[in-house]
Amino acid sequence: MNKTDYSPEVFQSVFDSMKTSICLLDDKGTIIWVNRAWLAFAKENNAKDEKIGENCNYIEVCDQAEGQDAGSAKLFAAGIRSVIKGEKDFFELEYPCHSPYKKRWYQGRATSFTMTTQTPSRNIIITHEDITAKKLAENALRERLKELMCLQEISRITIKSDLSLENILTHVAEIIPSYWQYMEIACARITIFDDNTKIVFTGQRFNETKWFLKSNIVSSGNNIGQIEVFYQEEKPEIDEGPFLKEERNLIDAIANLLSNVIRQKQYEEELRYLSSHDQLTGLYNRFYLEEEMERLDKEKKLPTSIVMGDLNGLKLVNDTYGHTVGDKMLKIAAEVIRDSCRKTDIVSRWGGDEFVIIMPQTSDVETKDINKRIMENCQRVHVKDIPISLALGTATKAHTDQNLFEVLKEAEDDMYRQKLAEDRSTKSAVLNTLLKTLGTKSYETETHIERMLEIAEKIGEKLELPESELNRLNLLITLHDIGKINIPEEILTKEDSFTDQEWVIMKKHTEIGYRIALASEEFAHVAEDVLAHHERWDGHGYPRGLKGEEIPFLARIAAIVDAYEVMTNGRQYQNIIDPNEIIAEFEKCAGTHFDPELVRLFITILKEDVNW
Repeated sequence: MNKTDYSPEVFQSVFDSMKTSICLLDDKGTIIWVNRAWLAFAKENNAKDEKIGENCNYIEVCDQAEGQDAGSAKLFAAGIRSVIKGEKDFFELEYPCHSPYKKRWYQGRATSFTMTTQTPSRNIIITHEDITAKKLAENALRERLKELMCLQEISRITIKSDLSLENILTHVAEIIPSYWQYMEIACARITIFDDNTKIVFTGQRFNETKWFLKSNIVSSGNNIGQIEVFYQEEKPEIDEGPFLKEERNLIDAIANLLSNVIRQKQYEEELRYLSSHDQLTGLYNRFYLEEEMERLDKEKKLPTSIVMGDLNGLKLVNDTYGHTVGDKMLKIAAEVIRDSCRKTDIVSRWGGDEFVIIMPQTSDVETKDINKRIMENCQRVHVKDIPISLALGTATKAHTDQNLFEVLKEAEDDMYRQKLAEDRSTKSAVLNTLLKTLGTKSYETETHIERMLEIAEKIGEKLELPESELNRLNLLITLHDIGKINIPEEILTKEDSFTDQEWVIMKKHTEIGYRIALASEEFAHVAEDVLAHHERWDGHGYPRGLKGEEIPFLARIAAIVDAYEVMTNGRQYQNIIDPNEIIAEFEKCAGTHFDPELVRLFITILKEDVNW
């Protein structure tokens, strides 16, 4: 086919099928030819003068353009001039579309040439194509890279173990705006509250619409890491577009990252707390105290005083009321000590029932004043009507050549001296409290014990027991039912007969009493007698089913004395027996319930008694 076979219509059809916009101008800027894509572009952008026969004056006149499209026209003309002059191969231009959040990008080229006609003229071919998809992809990639850089920088800060959570969040709040400038984010602020941590992002979208976006990281309870995104002002009725979605995605990513940091830091702080504190009392533990003593020894802050305290009667309380009450006593004692000391004092639980207080730059006189305050505050608190009692020992390091651990040993020795002096009175006070409490919840009143002691004394004298055994018998009578302190009051005061289950509970009082007596050196020598005072001569007693002389001798006496007191004064499970029937009852039970020799002796005492 020859060249002459191509008609203008054929060329027009070819160019109209192209997506690239093409425009041909003469040397005066008048459009002399366009393809279909150019017309579509002009229509979309409301370009009324971009039709064939219209003068665009891109090269000369556009610099005087005015109105809404003046900026675009100038940029377009400047791009054409730069390409024609060879300053660059192409130019890019973005056009705002119908929505302020939507833009389209075009890449343009311009070529100047001279047409060889009868009248040679200088012409310009302008082409441009829609590169919006490409620009959006590039921008999205660029934004994603910045997001990743932001998250990487945040991650780098958050892994610093030497930073506290508050410092980490402060650094993060400074980092975010620098990476978010391209998103027009004005501020990022992180606030720490008692119950949650809040990260707030604020920003302005163009000039027409203002909105504020917040992300809340709840860091309390089981809701750690929950993200709440909301608007401070009413959400504008606009298409969010890809940017707002990206911002939300970044907010979520930062929030999730910080949530993990908060969770990790809280876990680390909890471990750090547990490593230096006693779990029961909340005071510092022994490990932390020993480290502080080494530090204070090096710093030589003199004088440094040490107080060691021991909680009196804890074992007795544990064995009487159980370890739950004993733990409560420990916690209350710890509170008393902590509240009585100064903020600069280091209060710790040394172990078991012992406490240690380190007082830097505190003289011996000041230490004694604090001890006095502790003792006075102890008198104001009770657990199960038992007063809090502490034995306190003190020592002071006044010279640099002294070792603080040796001073601690001096304080410990002083504490044991105080404990020996106070131990008997403390245990007596505890015992009296227990007996008084037992008397208020059962028939084991002071009068009941006094009657038993009177009878036991007559038996002991008849047996010509030495004074030491008489004292031991009196203590046994006093303590024999102390185990009932842990029996429910509704059982102790029940008027009807006990059920089988209630009898099982009631019978446990001998074992409880045994543990209480054994808890104190002063009472331990009658513990076996307390345990056995309900054993029977025929082996059918409790708790161990001892038989005959297997039963401790004083326990056999206590069984007779207790039975006599019940017969003469009655109980909820035993009516009062007529005096004339008491001897017959004992004769009947001799060899089964009671030691027959002791029964004969006791009947003799009864018959000799003028008050019988």
